[in-house]
Amino acid sequence: MEFNEKYTVSIQGIDFTLSKSQIEFDGPNYFTTCFLGDFRESSTRRVELSRDPDLFRIVLSYLSGYTVLPLNERVIPATMSQEAALLNLRADAEFYQLDG
Repeated sequence: MEFNEKYTVSIQGIDFTLSKSQIEFDGPNYFTTCFLGDFRESSTRRVELSRDPDLFRIVLSYLSGYTVLPLNERVIPATMSQEAALLNLRADAEFYQLDG
């Protein structure tokens, strides 16, 4: 088994590279289903999504094992209030099937 497995999540044209340990964090989740299951993405190691890339940066920090709440002002997308960012982050957590 390869220890340096990389997976690409493309969010509205912005590519994010995730390691296997990141996709397995808080699993099972959307990423383990896509990349480690019987879906096409498991062979291409790439998935394209229509989500918010700025919010995904927060999700990526979480998948790296960092505490992301409370949100720091600097990570809140410019187009969102803090309240909207929290609501949208919760919606993304549900979409990605993350429990933490």
